[in-house]
Amino acid sequence: MKTHISKTVSSCFAALRRLRSIRRSVSQAVLLLLVSSLIMTRLDYGSAVLAGLPGHLLHRLQSVLNAAARLVCHARKYDHVTHLLRDLHWSRVPERISFDLPYLLSAVATTRRLDISLMISIGLMKRNHGIDYGPVPAHT
Repeated sequence: MKTHISKTVSSCFAALRRLRSIRRSVSQAVLLLLVSSLIMTRLDYGSAVLAGLPGHLLHRLQSVLNAAARLVCHARKYDHVTHLLRDLHWSRVPERISFDLPYLLSAVATTRRLDISLMISIGLMKRNHGIDYGPVPAHT
């Protein structure tokens, strides 16, 4: 997991450096759109597996989010970012992870129910290889 976070952080900071070079040429709305598409998607990708990680690893991802907020709002390096994140309506990294986790779990549960219903309807439900698919719903 350390390598995943290291590669994510380094690629995000590389993208932020490229965006910093063009920030005077584009409007703030365009810069916000670019940051959202290039940085936020990388931070949010696979965020469910980041649940329960130690704080020092999440802090590295938070530093990327802070740098992105400073870039979009034209703030200096040592300016506080709490109000910048609030103005941009961005959550901190632990909050983003805990927000994404229930949606992922509900999507998995929905997919599993659909798979079971499909297998029941075509008569392929098997309990082989020691896999327990849970209680089989009554077919009506």
